[in-house]
Amino acid sequence: MVFVYIGIGIAILVALFLLKKILFPSNSFEMFCQKCGTKMDGLKCSRCEDHSKRQSWR
Repeated sequence: MVFVYIGIGIAILVALFLLKKILFPSNSFEMFCQKCGTKMDGLKCSRCEDHSKRQSWR
């Protein structure tokens, strides 16, 4: 019976930890361009990307 209480306690702690991670996400992950060093919002740097390639969908 003691193992059941220990399991329930660990499950509650894990649930609280995951709930904290969901409600208060950390924004510590930032991507920087390897060429110019500016912060990127997506996968490609808007400064270093070739303008002709950006308009290639037209």
